[in-house]
Amino acid sequence: MSESRELLRRLGQGKPPGEAADEVAGPAFGYLRGTRERAEHVEFRLKDGTTKAFPYAWLGPAEFDPSLGIVLEFVGDRTYRVVLEGRNLDRRVGEDGPDLFTRGLLRHRVTWVRELDAGESRRLPEPATAVEKITVRKLVPGEDD
Repeated sequence: MSESRELLRRLGQGKPPGEAADEVAGPAFGYLRGTRERAEHVEFRLKDGTTKAFPYAWLGPAEFDPSLGIVLEFVGDRTYRVVLEGRNLDRRVGEDGPDLFTRGLLRHRVTWVRELDAGESRRLPEPATAVEKITVRKLVPGEDD
């Protein structure tokens, strides 16, 4: 097995208790294996240990811009903007796995996204998806972007 595949395998090993058996976990995000499977929530795990979770039912406008990253708005009783920055955010995981944006978040298959620290990100092979920064911001009505 190549060195980069071995590193990805080791970083994706070990699921936290309670994670679904049909979930595949990599270093940056976890997703449901079946193409028809849908998650009810997506969880954002920040470097400081904070976790924010939003129901997919709240997912409104979503955008991928290679220079910005992924921008998601969750609209419920309050509106939140989540920005994911990193590299290879649109690259598929393996031949039949999803990419983070189109086949993952937009199809409600991603169960969690984890912010990697700089050292973890550097150790990943170049083609791997690395989420280096997650920003979660509550939007105030009438506030400019």
